Amino acid sequence: MHLFRMPALVRRLLPDCLWQMPATGPPTLYLTFDDGPIPEETPFVLEQLARYQAHGTFFCVGDNLRRYPEVARAVLAGGHRLANHTYHHISGWSHSRAHYLQDVARCQALLQEFQPEGRPLLRPPYGRITLPLARLLRPTHQVVMWDVLTCDYDPDFAPRPACKRPSGTPGPAPSWYFTTV
Repeated sequence: MHLFRMPALVRRLLPDCLWQMPATGPPTLYLTFDDGPIPEETPFVLEQLARYQAHGTFFCVGDNLRRYPEVARAVLAGGHRLANHTYHHISGWSHSRAHYLQDVARCQALLQEFQPEGRPLLRPPYGRITLPLARLLRPTHQVVMWDVLTCDYDPDFAPRPACKRPSGTPGPAPSWYFTTV
């Protein structure tokens, strides 16, 4: 599996974002999953997490929440957390601030229907967010990045499947991201 670590320079350029959890005890791995919930992949991920008695945070695309509310409810029933990945999976680099913030707010309004408690978490799609956007979001959201990216989304990088689809045939897994202590 190909793993990518974000360069330290990028982390320094976006200091308002959470890149790594503070060390408070034994080493801990935080699993996060992006772009769902979708019926083709999310149930398989939930089965794997249950199998290993693990929990994760699912950064959800708002339109997928709207289309597949039963999958979102299954995530919560498994003891996992839902979080914001914008309503339309848009890049903070290629949209106006106003449009990006509106898309975040629209997703957050839908998330509140599923999970009203807790400080909202946001992972910008593609990791693309500007410093001004991160600062505008800081009072209302914790912007969560990653410190290890699996690059499983890259169709050119497929030496062997990292896992199998529920049907048992090899195929791409959902995007898996790791944040470590």
